[in-house]
Amino acid sequence: MTAKSPQSFANHARFVPLFHVGVFGAFVLNVLFQAYRLYLAPRPSQEAHPRLAAGPPAGVSR
Repeated sequence: MTAKSPQSFANHARFVPLFHVGVFGAFVLNVLFQAYRLYLAPRPSQEAHPRLAAGPPAGVSR
């Protein structure tokens, strides 16, 4: 593939609406969902697994 003119910002940059709206929309949905999960964090069903919350096994120092 050969370039007809040297690449510059003027002939290279463009806004692709479907891509930008899709990526930004996914980002916003993810931020909202993570904020919702953070709001629900104190619920017992979302605590760490009991084996992980108990600390290291006996004989293993931190």
